[in-house]
Amino acid sequence: MIRTPPRPVRGFTLVEVLVVLGVIALLVGLLAVGLQTAGRTARKTRELNTGRQIGLAWQQYSSTYESRLLPGWIDVEVQEAWKVRYKDSSGDRVDPEFCRSYPWRLLPFLSYDFETLYGYLERDAATWNDEPALVAENPAFGLNAYYVGGWWEPFSSGPDVPLRGRPVFATSSYATSDGAMRSGRLVNQTQESIKRPSELVVFSASGYREPGFYKEIAPSASPGAAWVVPPVLGSLPVWKLSYGDVFESLTVGSGMLAATTAAGIEVFQAQAVPVARHKQTIATVRADLSTSNTGLGEMMDMSIWIDEAFSGIGDGLAFRHTDE
Repeated sequence: MIRTPPRPVRGFTLVEVLVVLGVIALLVGLLAVGLQTAGRTARKTRELNTGRQIGLAWQQYSSTYESRLLPGWIDVEVQEAWKVRYKDSSGDRVDPEFCRSYPWRLLPFLSYDFETLYGYLERDAATWNDEPALVAENPAFGLNAYYVGGWWEPFSSGPDVPLRGRPVFATSSYATSDGAMRSGRLVNQTQESIKRPSELVVFSASGYREPGFYKEIAPSASPGAAWVVPPVLGSLPVWKLSYGDVFESLTVGSGMLAATTAAGIEVFQAQAVPVARHKQTIATVRADLSTSNTGLGEMMDMSIWIDEAFSGIGDGLAFRHTDE
């Protein structure tokens, strides 16, 4: 009986091994990108949910105080004139210096759930009552303080008149679309005064920035700020959408170059400005408590910052008012 000799075992060639490894590397890369994208989407969703909770607390504050809006900033002298006191979660008084910004006023309406305002910092077992400055300065969302609730500073009309508070820009002048001049009414102080609640930004993801160009997405745990300002504060330019030094003159919709070049924010004055976390959009909360991921281009429109800006000359981008 003739036996057939066994066939030699053929191994993989080097080229085949390299091809397989390349395919595996490609699949792992695609999986990593997918997981990273999914992670960013999940974090962005959590950020919007946080904004919603903050908005609900803001509304509850207003309901408790007869429709008055949460003040964005109260100078120490104004706190004394108003005889207001704010406490931490243990019932101890917080130094007025740390109560100028909004967090210590809003926290009781969040049941002192510090995680809502500061969970983005990813700190372990922080004792927030022992860090009043951090609480005052670095919540996840900044309040549109100058125009919603007001930035209250001391004011007296004479040497014998008791000190009282007055919001900045309370007597500002601006032009309407028909060329008429108006004064005041730029600062919403009650819920009823808000004409366009679905458009007016109350809270925005924010951070304090020195002058310069910022293009990258801010790290998720980068410090937030307690307030946020529009591109122009009064008549002072603060920030704008930008493509950097090379493409400074470009605007949204300037063709393929603009479409394929990542935009950033150019900061002119050290201030608390909108910040994009997780994705190239800014988490915002409107006065009707809706939340959205807003692009920098839309954030340039003054009409989403100032309720009266829609009646300015031209569109919201052109709105300006005096610094009085």
